[in-house]
Amino acid sequence: MTQPDVRNRRVPELDGLRAAAIIMVMAFHFLRIPVPHHHWLDYPTRIFAIGFGGVDVFFVLSGFLVGGILIDTRGRPQALRNFLIRRLLRIIPLYAVTVGSFYAARAAFGGGWLFDGAPPWWVYVTLTQDFATPLLHADSWFLGPTWSLAVELQIYIMLGVVLTFSPKRTIVPLMVAGVFVAWVLRALASASDHGLFGYFTMPARIDAACVGVLIAALLRSDRAIGVPQHRSALLAVAAILFGSATIVAAAGQGIGSVMANLFIHSALTLGSAALIAVLAITDAGSLGKVLRARPAIGLGKISYGVYLLHKPVVGTLFAALGFNTLLLDTPSAAALCIAGIVITIALAAASWRWFESPIIRWSHRLTRS
Repeated sequence: MTQPDVRNRRVPELDGLRAAAIIMVMAFHFLRIPVPHHHWLDYPTRIFAIGFGGVDVFFVLSGFLVGGILIDTRGRPQALRNFLIRRLLRIIPLYAVTVGSFYAARAAFGGGWLFDGAPPWWVYVTLTQDFATPLLHADSWFLGPTWSLAVELQIYIMLGVVLTFSPKRTIVPLMVAGVFVAWVLRALASASDHGLFGYFTMPARIDAACVGVLIAALLRSDRAIGVPQHRSALLAVAAILFGSATIVAAAGQGIGSVMANLFIHSALTLGSAALIAVLAITDAGSLGKVLRARPAIGLGKISYGVYLLHKPVVGTLFAALGFNTLLLDTPSAAALCIAGIVITIALAAASWRWFESPIIRWSHRLTRS
């Protein structure tokens, strides 16, 4: 059996996995249904509590993507410079537009629940929300998701330096060490009653990206030939890990909780890694068909825009029509939420076509020249 080649190959199923991750996040943010405790609907609606784990899936995918890029370009002239330019131009433009719209909307609305709790402006400029949120207890509905972009950027810089300049033989041990350090930091955060630090801060979330790099390195090694032989086992492991994490989250172990920090993030990280390993080089059967379906691929491609815009768009609709919170307690509130999601997807698609894609192409021309 020949070694699979994962370099310079786009895997459509990974776009589908991104779509699944963004659906998890939106379900977590929007499916707020007022169901009485112990009502029969209370239990099925609890499964949406795992939605915060969509970010874990994104982090592993990012580690896999940038890890592969950095491994493949090691030793090339200006490799780190080109990598950072492309990553910055991928993240910053739409992020800057979103942050600018926050201040414009706050001036227009004069404040309110959409904007309350935001940290100082310099936090958004320096992309340090991951530390400001737990330290200052500052967050806002409108820009809440941007903390993970701060984590992403810090991960890009750290991985860029480590994977470019570290001896090749040390890459795997360093990534394993990163996984261990992150878990220990989350455990310490929970033990010291500061569990939110285990959710938000980059050092405590670096394990997902490190695992993504490990999968990228594995699929570029001779051991990759064994992955197709263990496809069923890997898919079973992923199902068990995702299922158990969902049960634990539904039991009330949410963001910053002990079990989230000690188990849920690790389970979702390892489950995502198993899925990516299978999807990247082999056929995943029915799951692969679902993930490479055209709607899934389309949503995955615009997932960054949907991630940044879904809370601002839906929240602005609710605030403009006089709602004091986003709670799906009436049919009109549910219809408004659905309309907001449709508008979000349309805006994200337009952003991808006319704003993000041209900038990405320009960044590639810039770094090639």
